[in-house]
Amino acid sequence: MHKGIVMEMTEADLVVLTPEGQFKKIPRTGRACQIGEEVLFSTPPFRLKRPVLSAMLALTAAVLFCIVIFTGLGSNLEGVKPIVAYVTLDINPSVEFGIDKDNEVQEARGLNDDGILLLQGLNVAGKPLAVATEVLMNQVEQKGYFQQEEGDVIISSTKVYEEAKIDESNLGQIVKDTVAKHIETKHPQASSNIQVTTFVTPPTIREEALTKGVSAGKYAVYLSAKDNGNNIDLNALKDDSVHKIAKDAGGLSKLINSSEIPKKDVLTRLLEAERTGELDAKVKEKSDKGKSDDDKKTLTRPGTTTSAKNDGKNDNKNDNKNDNK
Repeated sequence: MHKGIVMEMTEADLVVLTPEGQFKKIPRTGRACQIGEEVLFSTPPFRLKRPVLSAMLALTAAVLFCIVIFTGLGSNLEGVKPIVAYVTLDINPSVEFGIDKDNEVQEARGLNDDGILLLQGLNVAGKPLAVATEVLMNQVEQKGYFQQEEGDVIISSTKVYEEAKIDESNLGQIVKDTVAKHIETKHPQASSNIQVTTFVTPPTIREEALTKGVSAGKYAVYLSAKDNGNNIDLNALKDDSVHKIAKDAGGLSKLINSSEIPKKDVLTRLLEAERTGELDAKVKEKSDKGKSDDDKKTLTRPGTTTSAKNDGKNDNKNDNKNDNK
């Protein structure tokens, strides 16, 4: 694992200053960070051959790095704590919180149009995760997303990097407990109709999900569904709720096994299976089996076939009639 101080950043890349005094470019992979923040990265970096910063900025960078090394302030140089984990909440609005080591929200962003609209006017930065979740749920209530008193809530929690000192499963549980309490309070008669499912996902799942335009939670559902042989349209997941897609498939239990939610190592394996086409093969196998079963039902359906024995009886009757004539 490498580390460096963020000196420049774009939507796709970061330029960091390493302890060796080298400037290197690394993929941003959707991480939220600030200029002057210390970040860890495992991807082999591309070393810049030419200076990309002015001499004065380079000197400033060196000073910043010394501050980090000797005081341990990290990205707290401007009072902003570094994000060490992400939590997503899908109702259908898809929202992602960036969480610091103290379980406080440092960033909130919508991952689809409904999520962006849901966050408008909300200020959850600096709030404990449970408080921020309740603020979000109150907004969900005002928008009427539980008006039908049914739904599926998908939660995912992901470390920025595996070495981060935070329990991501606890983050998911905090959100789940807050959502469940809200539902029990606001919709006591429908609490059994609104299912809350939590995934703990590895960083690779979140990174892949962002490239596909969905949350880590939705992507985990997508992989699990395909592993069970279900043909799920990933593009539909971008804007449609998991509940709608699950309802069309016969319920969430048809897509995932709620009693055995896949863990990080299983999701990592499923991601590889998706990349190699193994999951597509499972979907095709189930589809072909379904067609074969339908064909068998059609052949054995009463009134659709005539036995050879009956044919023989009919032929004999016709022959006797002709002889009598």
